[in-house]
Amino acid sequence: MKRCDFDLPFLLRYENVAWYENGKVRILDRRIYPTEIKFVECASYREVAQAIADMVTQSAGPYTAAGMGMALAAYEVKDKSAASQLDFLRQASYDISHARPTTANRMGQITAGCLAAAEDALNAGQDVVTALFNAAIDSLNRRYGIM
Repeated sequence: MKRCDFDLPFLLRYENVAWYENGKVRILDRRIYPTEIKFVECASYREVAQAIADMVTQSAGPYTAAGMGMALAAYEVKDKSAASQLDFLRQASYDISHARPTTANRMGQITAGCLAAAEDALNAGQDVVTALFNAAIDSLNRRYGIM
């Protein structure tokens, strides 16, 4: 997987902002960084939305957390029917994108992109969790590539 964060400082590496892995999202707690390096671990997309609302992640971090939170939402319903998965992901998209009202517009673009990726994956018989994780990485690569 190509990553545009190669060789960047700690704070800019994707996994040190927000990262989905094995049914959890880890988010660097920017409320205490750099005094302390601590991560908030989220086991549901709702916990990701709450972490965004609580300002655990700041600056552009909420956008990364949104994409990773959508991958986590897909994980939460991976064994359900396609229709149930899409219903759940639509709710997750709304909840995550509205976690912080001041960023709802931009966050909605990110979560809508994740919904489209989920539909494509379901239609192609592909793993939705992987598709949404990759969509989050693609979004990060686009943003980092511009900078």
